[in-house]
Amino acid sequence: MYNILLFAFHFFGVSVRSQSTSITKEEKKQIKSYNKSLKEKRKTEFPEIYEPLAINCDLLFSVSKQLPLTKNDKQRIDGILSGTNNSGFLTTPVKNLFLFDSSEVNINAEFDKDKLVLPVSCLSDNAEIKVTVSSGGKKYVYSDWTIDKVDRPSNDFSSFKATYTSKSAKKCEWTADSTVEVEITNGQYSNSTPLVLRFKVCNYKEKKFIIPASFDFEQVK
Repeated sequence: MYNILLFAFHFFGVSVRSQSTSITKEEKKQIKSYNKSLKEKRKTEFPEIYEPLAINCDLLFSVSKQLPLTKNDKQRIDGILSGTNNSGFLTTPVKNLFLFDSSEVNINAEFDKDKLVLPVSCLSDNAEIKVTVSSGGKKYVYSDWTIDKVDRPSNDFSSFKATYTSKSAKKCEWTADSTVEVEITNGQYSNSTPLVLRFKVCNYKEKKFIIPASFDFEQVK
């Protein structure tokens, strides 16, 4: 029974405090281990997409063209799904999928060879990242991006930044005309398309003797 309760706490993201004197030494050990793992998980945790809501929204917006919705109807639905303090989705690209009147997503990101820094607001717990590099007439695809850290400098969600790294991207050969396309997918829905970010090499300096080539990246909007 205790293990079932522990699982329930984990499912709802609740930490456990060992205040009861009736629990055993082994159970206290389990509580301590659980709280430690939960704390570690939260360091790099992203917003979850509530699938039942997403599926229902997906169905609604798929058939919306056949529904006699007025402008007021659409505004009322948008207000429910994206209110000031009660948005149904924290992940901006997903939220915009299920709005009749959505604004363009403006994402400021950073790319540096095998490192990618993204706003947490454009990511979910099941986000998939694919990077395609066009360099020297060839294309290289890197899909092994893993989360390295999440910086939360303030309580403002929009300030959170996630840093990803890729082992295979370290082997990429860069040239002065190299371009980068980053695709971020947050779930698969009928009208969903990947969020695409683009970068290009700039300030390129050729290799001289034993000094390797140097360059920077800038985001293309």
